[in-house]
Amino acid sequence: MVAALVAGRTVAADLPPGFELRWTPISGGLGLADIALRAPESAAAGAVVRLTARDGGQVEFLMRAESVPDARPPARLYTARLMAGSGEDTSAVKFSIVLHANGEAVRGVLGPFAMSASPGPGRSTPDWAKGAVWYQVFPERFRNGEPSNDPRGPEFFAARWASDWRMFTIDEIEAARARVSMFHPHEHRSLPDARAAATQARRYGGDLQGLVEKLDELADLGVTAVYLNPVFHAHSHHKYDATDFRHIDPSLAGDGGPPERPGETEDPATWRWTRADRFVLDTLLPEARARGVRIVFDGVWNHVGTRFWAFEDVRSRGRESPFAAWFQGVFADDDPNADARLAGAGVRPGALVGWASWNSRNGSLPTFSRGTDGRLHAAVERHVFEVTRRWMSPDAGRGIDGWRLDVAPDLPRPFWEAWCAHARSLNPDALLIGEYWFDARGFFSTEHAAAVFDGQMNYPFAIPVVRWLGDVSYPASRLGGQLSELLTRPAQHELVHMNMLASHDTARLATMLHAGAAGVREYNAPTPARLRGRRPDARAYDLVVLGVALQVAWPGAPMIYYGDEYGAHGENDPHCRKPMPWPDLGPMDNPADTADPALRERFRAWLRLRHHARLGPVLRYGDCRVIDTGLPDVFAVERGLNGQRVLVIANRADESFDARAVLDRWAPHAAGPPIRMDAQAESRETVVSPRSAAVFGSGWSG
Repeated sequence: MVAALVAGRTVAADLPPGFELRWTPISGGLGLADIALRAPESAAAGAVVRLTARDGGQVEFLMRAESVPDARPPARLYTARLMAGSGEDTSAVKFSIVLHANGEAVRGVLGPFAMSASPGPGRSTPDWAKGAVWYQVFPERFRNGEPSNDPRGPEFFAARWASDWRMFTIDEIEAARARVSMFHPHEHRSLPDARAAATQARRYGGDLQGLVEKLDELADLGVTAVYLNPVFHAHSHHKYDATDFRHIDPSLAGDGGPPERPGETEDPATWRWTRADRFVLDTLLPEARARGVRIVFDGVWNHVGTRFWAFEDVRSRGRESPFAAWFQGVFADDDPNADARLAGAGVRPGALVGWASWNSRNGSLPTFSRGTDGRLHAAVERHVFEVTRRWMSPDAGRGIDGWRLDVAPDLPRPFWEAWCAHARSLNPDALLIGEYWFDARGFFSTEHAAAVFDGQMNYPFAIPVVRWLGDVSYPASRLGGQLSELLTRPAQHELVHMNMLASHDTARLATMLHAGAAGVREYNAPTPARLRGRRPDARAYDLVVLGVALQVAWPGAPMIYYGDEYGAHGENDPHCRKPMPWPDLGPMDNPADTADPALRERFRAWLRLRHHARLGPVLRYGDCRVIDTGLPDVFAVERGLNGQRVLVIANRADESFDARAVLDRWAPHAAGPPIRMDAQAESRETVVSPRSAAVFGSGWSG
């Protein structure tokens, strides 16, 4: 806790000897900041913040107090997170600190102070993203709202939405073999390979109209932001192999036909809005905003597909293509002996004969060239910047609300610095989230440096939480230690991280937890053969809900992967990308894949706490401390804001746990006796059921 005095800056004020006050701004718009007062132990027995709210009212609340280890003379540290309310960044937050002796006697008053809560230029993060509730949509598998634009043609297999994922008809297998012969005549596929090819060729018709249809349901779940896996024109079902960043895939919106782009070049003046593009701008974004839901795109600036318009030109024209330098290509005349060697193979001089790719040499995902300045090739970067402009500032109306940036470590930092600055110049309130599987704090702001990204996909949160949920040999103390380390990152970033537990790049959470320690000791480990294709048991789903409780409890923005709330399960790609089991579409052919509406209600009960009149602000914006329970199966986390405190106690054991001992240790730091709270009721109950969590609150009056 003494680390609180390291962050922020010392307040320049006339303070008595031995006193030090630190102020750490978090959000000017919210009037959100951390304060820490170090004072001689003899000076006071307690401290109260007297805060002037931006609506003109005053509130007083108790600061948390603890001894400073090894301080000479003995000292105490008083800490609090305060929020004055919405207002202009330039509007100062006004407060005083009242020092108390034992009892109610006032020993003195420090202040008044007037401090800006803005972290400063380049260090703020969007307020709308702080504590948001995210929902990740894999568009092709989410909902088929418009069958007329379903993918069609010999390269695809039109699969029924409810069909058994693991079953292949003879016609489907033979069609897969025929596609290999037609499009890859030199390849020979065994039966297992043919099944894999058949799986990749399946198209279920999910589209953005389907997302619009279900926006009300998502809002009811508690969702305030949607992260869309790629929606740009691409051949695959996952669309990480872009054909064209300039246009939405016509199978996701519009009429499903070829993109309407006659005469388009790399010059943005020639770019047109297709029917699919206009659906996003004129229907999806307005419908989402009407429900208070933000939309974030997946930005894949590292690689494209082999059908990308510029790469196709290079394949056709070789070194003569004006886009030859866009890719890391190898041409027939790069080798002085190549012409003679390749002449017999019918390869002309200057032809493209190889390229660097994200997934393998000469693979399906060609990577862009780098410049000499540590950025992308200049022409490529111009194109990416213009595409970014197109979707953030369209010709009419407001653009998307931000980006999740794919494989961020694969691109050089100078590029990200330039691109993020460009994106913020288009919309300072846009959210920029990097995909990092490690702690990416080096890309967040510091006292001396502006931020590159606002936050990250928070795998550093997911990995230890999933481990604790599924591995009884991993105690709560280790989980607390790992998570507490994350709290040393700047608070304005910690509040916007996407706190996911699983994604399109992992096995489903229920499947990981069903495998127990074997599925979680190494995050996203291969699912044991005996469990593949099987629906997880009730215990695994209890642990899934417990994971959601921890997402809600921890600072940041919980993110749900589509279908988890209905019981979706499956191993890693492609099995984690099955069609959404919607209850209104009836049962799935395989009963193991049928939706569980009761599970959704359990998700909803937790996610809606972020909107609870009392609990919501604390869970969205409050500070955080791990509370030591002394038990390996019981993890507790405290959140605090304006003296109001929330304690979430999670019990992963198969037996009930009476939390009175934990609450007794917590009570001296709380402002009043703890009350058990949920969305509907309050009680004095202290027993936490097996594989569940409970919420306790303190500090509310009335």
